[in-house]
Amino acid sequence: MRRAGLLAGITVLVWLPLLAACSGEAAGPGSSDPFDGTVRIGATVSETGKFSMEGKDTRQGYDTWLTWVNEVYGGIRVGDQR
Repeated sequence: MRRAGLLAGITVLVWLPLLAACSGEAAGPGSSDPFDGTVRIGATVSETGKFSMEGKDTRQGYDTWLTWVNEVYGGIRVGDQR
């Protein structure tokens, strides 16, 4: 019986964000504003605890990619803007 409750809880936790994402509502404050030329990309990385070494490596990888995209490649093209 406990296993069924755990499975039901996990199912709700998985489907709730997916259903919220498909609600058709605005994504947040200012989401209907025109594109201002800034592309924001986020990631969750562990910087403390058991996986801090891997998290720091991951952050370094993202920072390296960010430098390459902005300084070498010239940015990300969105429509006719870069």
